[in-house]
Amino acid sequence: MNNKSTIEDHKYSKGYYTAPLNSIPGMKPMNKYESWFSGRMPEYIWISIILDYYGREEGLRKIAYINKFIYQTAPEITLPRLSSLIKLPEDKQRKIFNYIKIITTDEIFTQVTLFLTTETAPIFSECFYTNYETIDSRCEKLIKTINKLSSQSSVLTNDTRFCIIGFFNLAGKIHVLREQGEILLKYQDMTTDSDEYQYAASMIRSIEGMFLKVMEHPDEEYLNIFWECISMMTDCKVFVCDFGDTKSLKEFNQKVYELLLYLRELYVNAYPLDKKLEIFTGIITYSYKRLKEVDDHNLYTSISGRSCIRGLIENYIMAKYLITFENDKPNIWDDFEYYGLGQIKKYVLAERQDNSREEESHVAYKYLDILLNEFTMEEFTDIDARGYFDQKNIRAKSELVNEKDLYKLYYDYDSQYDHCLWGAIRESSMLKCDNSAHQYHLVPDVEDEQKLKTIYYDCIYVMKKMVEFYSTQIEIPEKLVKNITEYKDD
Repeated sequence: MNNKSTIEDHKYSKGYYTAPLNSIPGMKPMNKYESWFSGRMPEYIWISIILDYYGREEGLRKIAYINKFIYQTAPEITLPRLSSLIKLPEDKQRKIFNYIKIITTDEIFTQVTLFLTTETAPIFSECFYTNYETIDSRCEKLIKTINKLSSQSSVLTNDTRFCIIGFFNLAGKIHVLREQGEILLKYQDMTTDSDEYQYAASMIRSIEGMFLKVMEHPDEEYLNIFWECISMMTDCKVFVCDFGDTKSLKEFNQKVYELLLYLRELYVNAYPLDKKLEIFTGIITYSYKRLKEVDDHNLYTSISGRSCIRGLIENYIMAKYLITFENDKPNIWDDFEYYGLGQIKKYVLAERQDNSREEESHVAYKYLDILLNEFTMEEFTDIDARGYFDQKNIRAKSELVNEKDLYKLYYDYDSQYDHCLWGAIRESSMLKCDNSAHQYHLVPDVEDEQKLKTIYYDCIYVMKKMVEFYSTQIEIPEKLVKNITEYKDD
């Protein structure tokens, strides 16, 4: 069952969609150190270490004794956080840490002394540091524990949270329903594969998260020390998504090429002065060249490939728009050409006014100047600076020609790649680090390991739509059309 929200579940106002949870007054996402893994796990990892070392039954019993002793020794602390324990007066620290050693072993927290050193926590380090274990061994043990706690719903995480609630209860800071209290009393005797345990664990996560978010303020100094130390112990472990498709457009492009040869001959030999056919063949030729570039330069899984498919979609929508409104606007074909020349003029004039460009620039201004004056003196060419041809953006045009889904599901997605939006950067250029010690951070894909999902199928899909539409406007041999519209890759 999919419980994720739909676009209709979002609150819309003036072009902005507010997520369902953000619409609830007072509701906001947790900051970095309010989450379990980043903010609370480092504080209570000492509990998890004891539970992991002794096993569930004995570990829970030992933590119950330790919690009671801590509360009796230092009733001023609300929660048994490591950052709170190491800030107690020295005599109380020694008393508590020595008691833990009696209940457990002298070496129980050797891995913790990796980040709680003589400099940051001298009493703790004095009580638990030992030179019998190597740094590598201590590091390995600590990372294993962190990995087990990285899941919000692991048994070790649930048991750790249960112990936190237990201390909270000793301090008289928590009040639960009678039914919840009865479940908590039975929790440590439940088998972890039972439905009863799953229900209890869910309740414990809810109680711990709710009460501690209200009562607890993160100790950022301690947390920064913890994560800075842990993150330097191990290397990144990045993983790459492999979508596994390497099909080529070469055969399909050949079919398009054959159709274009026909259209060229039709235009040059039969209708050389037909403005509509000139622009029509120009648009589909431009689209073919985008397809050819995809195959020639193997752009299927690249960032540039996204720009290519975006261009194909815009070409198709523009062609369909011109046809749709040619009866209402008899000069639409001339207007389309005139608008484009006006844009060229805008660039040429800008260069003339500010001649500071690099000589090696990819913009061939002298060539553009020639194109601008090719058939009409530029002094007769106006510049439309209102943003879009016919004052309608591609979204509006897509709706007018019944291609809204093509815009919404493909074009709009690909646009983020041309506009440097984080979604595109994250998908294409940042790898996930699968190392819990690094808080699963992101790593720049400098080696270009991540390949995107291929645009092969989308190229064929859009070109099929374009050719099918063209065939309703121009007489094209049926075989040439079907070679494309009925094309199937074997």
